[in-house]
Amino acid sequence: MASTASQLEQGYEKIFRWCSYEFRQVGYDSQVEVSMIMREGVRRLRKRPDLLNELLAALSLTHQTTLTSSFLIALTRGGPSGLPRPIELHAHDPLSYIGDMLAWVHQAIAAEREFLEDLFSIKEDGCLIGSVREFAEKGKMSEEKEWIRELMDAAVGKEWTQIFLSTLPVRILFFVR
Repeated sequence: MASTASQLEQGYEKIFRWCSYEFRQVGYDSQVEVSMIMREGVRRLRKRPDLLNELLAALSLTHQTTLTSSFLIALTRGGPSGLPRPIELHAHDPLSYIGDMLAWVHQAIAAEREFLEDLFSIKEDGCLIGSVREFAEKGKMSEEKEWIRELMDAAVGKEWTQIFLSTLPVRILFFVR
């Protein structure tokens, strides 16, 4: 019995290490597809909440770092081979400049939400583009949706919003003058 428990624990550790590696690789990829194996790994780690929480914290940190560097790259260098062009090329037109920055942020948040819904195998909730989302109170939503909410707050929330909000006014004032 002890041997089986030991092997089971080793199996969970291997799943944890593999998922950790995959989540770090996700940070380097701009186009992210969640594989069935990754979904299954997260599903299996639900039986070990301590490992899952540690894994989700690492995912959040990786995505936060990736979003920040991707935003700065979009501002200054643009996309691969120059397309789309850097957002700062529109700095002479404040409305276009600010609109492009906000559009980039919107697209990044939508992509992050899609990734997390795919990771936790959540089917579409029936929201149409542009419709208002209804958020249930904490404790009244499914465990997966609570994780998504926490991860969105962590990855796109506090620290990244501070970086964006500190960058936006400075750049607007610099280019408007």
